[in-house]
Amino acid sequence: MPKITSSSVAEHRTDVGQRLIRAFDELLAERGYEQVTLRDVGERAQVSRSSIYNYHRDKTALLLAWSHHQVEQYMRLLDRELAASDDPREHLRIVVATVLSEFALTSSSAQSLATALPPEQRAALIAHVNPIRDRLREIIEHGITRGAFRGDQDPDATADMVLACLETQRLRLTHGAELASAVRQVLPFITRGITRTEGSDPHAQPLG
Repeated sequence: MPKITSSSVAEHRTDVGQRLIRAFDELLAERGYEQVTLRDVGERAQVSRSSIYNYHRDKTALLLAWSHHQVEQYMRLLDRELAASDDPREHLRIVVATVLSEFALTSSSAQSLATALPPEQRAALIAHVNPIRDRLREIIEHGITRGAFRGDQDPDATADMVLACLETQRLRLTHGAELASAVRQVLPFITRGITRTEGSDPHAQPLG
């Protein structure tokens, strides 16, 4: 039985879980998903292979836990940025910039993880980005209400299209393209697509 160095069993489990996630993250960037084994992760995290199975039943489960952790970190960062303003147009800019910055920080070996999984696990991995989509949908709804964005668009469909537009920059950014250039390229395109032009949507509540 592994020695418990934390002050409680709960703290010990949290500590080991975090070490496993960090180790997996490092190895994923270094080797790519297909070349990482649970044994590798255990050695990097200084956790016995038998103990790993108390946390993750297999490598796919560890991948899903890692993805969930990544999204949680991203959402904390995003919400801190969004709290500084109440302008939906500024919120849209923040989402675009932070999503693209995440692409720039993600290794090219990690970008196609979903394709390595069977359909059920692939769907679970993709579902982890739902909080980002939900926040974007809220921003679009807020912008429509305040008259900043066109009122004739469906927030759900628009959120999907914005994310799809951002996805076009993923490969370029993971291969070293300049982040500022990617933002300059896609932000005006997205903004023109959803922003209310002067004189349109007369029933929308004006900003102010």
